[in-house]
Amino acid sequence: MRSNPELSLLALMAVCVLILTSRQIEAQEEELRGEALINKVCEKTPSKDVCAETLKKDPRSQTGGLKEMALISVQAAKDNATDIISHLKVLVVDDSLSPDVQQGMSDCLDVLGDAQEQLNTATAAMLVKIGEDAEKWLQAAVDAVSTCEGYLHGDDHLLLHKEDNFRLMCNISLSICKALDNNQV
Repeated sequence: MRSNPELSLLALMAVCVLILTSRQIEAQEEELRGEALINKVCEKTPSKDVCAETLKKDPRSQTGGLKEMALISVQAAKDNATDIISHLKVLVVDDSLSPDVQQGMSDCLDVLGDAQEQLNTATAAMLVKIGEDAEKWLQAAVDAVSTCEGYLHGDDHLLLHKEDNFRLMCNISLSICKALDNNQV
C-alpha cells in the first residue's frame, strides 16, 4: 500500500490546526476567569458595581467560568427573595397594620414564593444548558416583583428597597444568562 504524500501532508496540517485551535480556546477560557471575567460580564448588566460586588463575595467566582457566574447571580437573587419573604412573614401577622395592608403582604408573600420557584427552575435550565428557558424563568421572577409591588401600598420603605434589590439581582442574572446563552464574553 502506497501513501500519498499530499494527503499525508494535508492530514498533518489538519491535526496541527485542530491542536492550535483547541489551545487558543483553552487560553481564552483561562483568561476569562476570576476578576477579569467578573469585570467583563458585569459591564453588560444593569449595575456593574452591584454585579461585581455580588460575584466577588462567592469564592467560586475566582475560578469559575461564565456559567458559574450566572449560577452565583441567581443564587444571590434567591437569597434576596428569602430575605424579603422572612420580612413579609413578620409583617403579615402585625396586628397594627390594616387588614388590606396585611392582605397585600400575604399576596406578595405568595407571589415571591412563586418567584423563588421560578429562580430554581432557571437554575435547572442553566445546568442543562437550555438558556432560553432560563431567560424565560428569570424574566418571570422580575415580573413577580412588579406584581408584588402592586399589592403593597408603599408604607414599608425597607420592604420596597429589598424588592428593588431583588429586581436588580434578577435583571443582573438575566443579563449574565443572555451573555452565557450567546457566548458574548
